[in-house]
Amino acid sequence: MDDGQMISANLSRATPMRATPSASRAELPGDALPVIYIVGSGRSGSTLLERVLGQMPGYVNVGELIQLARHVAPRNERCGCGQAFADCPFWTAVGKQAFGGWDNRYLESVCRLHGRVARQRYLPWLPATERAGRGRRADLAALGACYESLYRAIAAESGAACVVDKSGDVRQVLMLAGAGIDVRVIHLIRDVRGVAYSMSKRHMASPDPLNRTEFTWRTTPAGAAALWVAVLSEEKLLRRRGVPVARMRYEDFVCQPREAVEEALAQLGLSVGPSGLAHIGDRRVVLPLSHGLSGNPSRFRQGELILWVDEAWRDQMSRRDRIVVTMIGLPYLRRYYARRPGEPVGCTRPCRLHRRRWDHDRPVPHPAWRETLRTAGRLQHRLPKIRAAVEQGIAQLKTWRMLRSRRPLQATDQQVRRMLQEIIGLVFFTAYE
Repeated sequence: MDDGQMISANLSRATPMRATPSASRAELPGDALPVIYIVGSGRSGSTLLERVLGQMPGYVNVGELIQLARHVAPRNERCGCGQAFADCPFWTAVGKQAFGGWDNRYLESVCRLHGRVARQRYLPWLPATERAGRGRRADLAALGACYESLYRAIAAESGAACVVDKSGDVRQVLMLAGAGIDVRVIHLIRDVRGVAYSMSKRHMASPDPLNRTEFTWRTTPAGAAALWVAVLSEEKLLRRRGVPVARMRYEDFVCQPREAVEEALAQLGLSVGPSGLAHIGDRRVVLPLSHGLSGNPSRFRQGELILWVDEAWRDQMSRRDRIVVTMIGLPYLRRYYARRPGEPVGCTRPCRLHRRRWDHDRPVPHPAWRETLRTAGRLQHRLPKIRAAVEQGIAQLKTWRMLRSRRPLQATDQQVRRMLQEIIGLVFFTAYE
């Protein structure tokens, strides 16, 4: 039995779904079940945004649902309510309604289907799934049916009319849209320097059900900035697919949470009454425990939470890392973090990120990276040497490829590292010379 047949068999054993009454449901047409999908790089505040949305009447947040079959169920990780996944009554009921229970073989089949459908190498054809082969379309249909059943079981068990998923994977969004699921995206954007500093910090504990101390994934500042640029550049694939996308800045959400949420929902064609935002105050929110899976350890906090913009990178990030990260993310920093002439510094302006430019004025560079631009200008005289180094490196790489690794590359690790740094400098400096 292949993976698609196993998923079909599990779906046939699912318990008929029952609709749980809800005091106030989201205003949605007909029998539609929209899924609000939060996309963004790591450490961008998506856990907080997901919980704020899930607290509204008619909405339910589920955390990073993509990790359910990968890590949460096999490792029995903690749910947002504090219990282990296998002991949580909510997820136990969801599993019975959707698939007849959480079978390990079924979860392995879902992971294998993910590897055949929603990998980075398949990103070019995901916006146009009708051009894919027959086998790939069958895998896409099977995986889409799995998530459709899962989303509907979550909505039936919680009594909600809209599911909030913060998995943050663009490939997953394209897969869901290709399978016919009504998915709508909130693209949460945070300053690349804040993301890079947060993702490079060490010893960030991630609790698990056995009270062991695990640490969240980390990378270098340059690597975090590259991931940030990749996520922002993939947004155009969502629009090409016809997926509704609403942009939201992390800084705007923290400073004006009610206005940011209202505008994002309006752009997605969703509405909520004034009483639905009663838990959102002036830079503070009141949140109970939820059933969110995976993600930031802040999902275990409850009560009144004070919102503040985390800008520790301004004081604690090294000057070298700040320059490197700023240069990598410079094109998108100019697009999303440029100020209009005469606009005060800070996050007091309204959330209008769906506009690429402010009226017809030319954006003014943010003061935080004026020093970076001056540094780039002083290095312009190195361009001839950098170009020569790049040509020499390309010639060496061609020779090494032609020999099919029969002889190692004649360069030390330090020389290779220096050559790559010069190539990166050439790419960004020539773009703005």
